Amino acid sequence: FTLTTTGATSLTNVDASAMTAGGLIYVATATEAATLKGGAGNDTLTAKYAESVLTGGAGKDTLVLNLNENIDFSALDNPAIKNIESIDLTAGDHSLTKLTLQDVIDMIDSTDNTDKTLQIIGNTGDTVELTGGWTPSGSTPIDAVNYDTFTQTSGTDTYKVLIHPDIDTTTN
Repeated sequence: FTLTTTGATSLTNVDASAMTAGGLIYVATATEAATLKGGAGNDTLTAKYAESVLTGGAGKDTLVLNLNENIDFSALDNPAIKNIESIDLTAGDHSLTKLTLQDVIDMIDSTDNTDKTLQIIGNTGDTVELTGGWTPSGSTPIDAVNYDTFTQTSGTDTYKVLIHPDIDTTTN
C-alpha cells in the first residue's frame, strides 16, 4: 500500500494502523502538519513538515526527512514521534538537535525493538547532537557500514543510538 499526497491538499490525517503488511509510504504536504499512523509491518513515513505527529506502529519503522528539514527534539511535544526505529537523513542536509534518552525511549517501540536501538542513516552534511550523557561505545556493523554507537542506561535497560559514520555527531 502506498499513499502519496502532493501539492495543495487538505489530507492531513492518515491511519493505517489496521494494515498488517509493511512498506507504507506517506508524503505529507509541505505546508501542513500531518498525523500519520503506520500499520503492523515495516513502514516508511515521509513527512515534509517536521512537526507532524508520526507513529510507525509495530515492526521496524523508518522516518524519512525530506530536503534539508531539521528536528529540534527539545521543541517537540513528546511523544510526537512514536514507534520509529530508524531516521533516514540521506535526502539533503539535516540537523537533529538535542536528542535525549527520553526522546529515544518515547520514539522507539520497545515491545518490538527489544534491543532498544535507534538507527540514524545519513551522510556528509548531516549533523546529530546527542544531549544528556550518551557514551560512545565503539561501532556496530550494519550492511557493511560500521555505525558509531552511543549508549545510555535507564533503570536496567540500555538504549543505543547507531549513527552513520559520515554524520557529524556531537555529545554534551
